[in-house]
Amino acid sequence: MKVLIAEHEKSLRKLLHSLLERWGHEVTVASNVNALWAACSGPEFPQMVILDWMMPGVDFVALCQQLRGREDRPYILLVTDAGRREDIVEGLAAGADDYMTKPFDARELRVRMRVGQQVLMLQEELARSKQVLQTQMLRDPETGLWMEGAIIDILHRELNRARRENISIGLVRVRVEPQDSLSERVWKDLAERIRRSVRSYDSPGWYGQDLLIVLPGCDEERTQIVARRIRWVLSAEPLQAEEEERVRISVGGTSLRGGRVMSVEKFIQRAEKALEEEIQDKGGSNGV
Repeated sequence: MKVLIAEHEKSLRKLLHSLLERWGHEVTVASNVNALWAACSGPEFPQMVILDWMMPGVDFVALCQQLRGREDRPYILLVTDAGRREDIVEGLAAGADDYMTKPFDARELRVRMRVGQQVLMLQEELARSKQVLQTQMLRDPETGLWMEGAIIDILHRELNRARRENISIGLVRVRVEPQDSLSERVWKDLAERIRRSVRSYDSPGWYGQDLLIVLPGCDEERTQIVARRIRWVLSAEPLQAEEEERVRISVGGTSLRGGRVMSVEKFIQRAEKALEEEIQDKGGSNGV
C-alpha cells in the first residue's frame, strides 16, 4: 500500500518510515507543509496518509477537505499529542478516518492500518460495483449494445480525440428492417454478429432504430472494409429468425480525416447519406 507519512518530528518520522517499510508498504515522507502539499498533488497519490496534526503551517481542515473530495480519496490517520482532544474532534469533523495519540505502540499502529486497508478495499469494491451498474444502465439489456445517449457521448469524445491527436475516425450506420416486428432473438443474433465483426475498442450502439459503430483510427478505406465485413457477416448465414420473418440489412460508412472539425450531428448525417447511397446505388440492402 502507498502510504504518505506527514510528520514534522524527525525521530518519529524515521521510526514510522522504518516500521512501514518493514511491513511491506511503499512509503513517501513529508517533513514540512510544502512537501506535504506537493505529495498530495503529485501523480503518485497515496492510499493512506498518516497526518501529524501538529505540523506547523498546515491548514488541516482545508487539506482534509481536499483529500476527501478526490475520487481516489485516501484513508486519513490523524496523529496528535495525548490530551489534545480538540484536535481529534476537529480532525474527525474535517474528514479524518481514524486517530492515534502520541506516544503510540507499533502494534496499535499496525492494527489501525489494517483496519484502514480493509476500508480502502471495501471502497474499491463499491466503486467497481458502481461502475458495473453504470455501464449496465448505459447498455441495452437485450443486446448489450450501447444505448443512444451513450453512443452519442462516445462519438463526441472520439471526434474530439481524432481532432486533437490528428487521427482519422470512421462511422458505420446499419439499418435493419422491418424494425418493429423482429423478434428479440433476431436482435440478439445481429448484435452478436456485429460485435464479432469489429475490434474490441470499436463501439456499436443504438441510434433511434438504426445502429452506429464508432471506429477510432479508421480512414475511408478501412471504414469501407469494415462496412463490407459487417454486411457480409450479417448476411452470410441466416439469422435466428422465425420462418415468416424476412430481414433486410443495409450498411453504409463514412470517415473523417485527422485534425478536421465536425459536429456529432453532421458526422451522423454523413453516415446516413452513405447508407442511403448504398441502398440506392450499390445494392447495400441485403435480404437475410
